[in-house]
Amino acid sequence: MARPDPPRIATQFQGAALKWVLIAEPEFRRKHIDLDDWVIVIAELGDTIGVYLERPEDAKRPGLRGGGGFTVEISKQTMKVTSTYYAR
Repeated sequence: MARPDPPRIATQFQGAALKWVLIAEPEFRRKHIDLDDWVIVIAELGDTIGVYLERPEDAKRPGLRGGGGFTVEISKQTMKVTSTYYAR
């Protein structure tokens, strides 16, 4: 009997990052953003965490922020959204 091909890994990330995405997710829904169209980037910003949505073509250039994405900033202390904005 032939062994099935191993599963293809679509992505992987640290479990600790999931909580930030889950906190930001209602903001994405409120703005009717389809996450399938974006790359999610999580960055520490001092006392806050930034959950960035980037265009796939922009995500290929590490270290660059902006270019038309959407950001949700979350307080590390309260774990609540402090601001949301579109990058231009």
